[in-house]
Amino acid sequence: MTPFFSTKERIDTLVAVSNSWLGTPFIPNAAFKGRGVSCQKLAGAVYNEAGFPAGEIPEGPMNWGRAHKENASLIVKWIEQRPQFVLIDDALLPGDLVGFKIGGCIQHVGIMIDNRKFIHCWQRNGVNIHDINDATFLTMLNRAWRPSE
Repeated sequence: MTPFFSTKERIDTLVAVSNSWLGTPFIPNAAFKGRGVSCQKLAGAVYNEAGFPAGEIPEGPMNWGRAHKENASLIVKWIEQRPQFVLIDDALLPGDLVGFKIGGCIQHVGIMIDNRKFIHCWQRNGVNIHDINDATFLTMLNRAWRPSE
């Protein structure tokens, strides 16, 4: 399968859309640019706005993995039921969805916007961009999926 974000035009659109969400505060299960969003809803909104048909990403409780590990797997189950998301284990590319293990399971996601940076939404800081090689994130990185055509 061909990666959806494989052309300069699509990558530029992904970066522009991602940048338009920067600074949006965290609100659980919301997806309102500039007003509030959660990590999984941000991923869905960015993909949909950038032209990749991600559809509606499921809501999740704030304690996804801390108290109810079965809830944390909701996002993973949702992703893995979609044939357009391909599980990868090679170098990360723009558009790849990255899953971070916090506690015992994946309960945080972000989208790669280039080969080092990813966009995500943290509870304390809202939507921002970080380097995937930062020790904080690299140690939590657990799985990645590639949106494909």
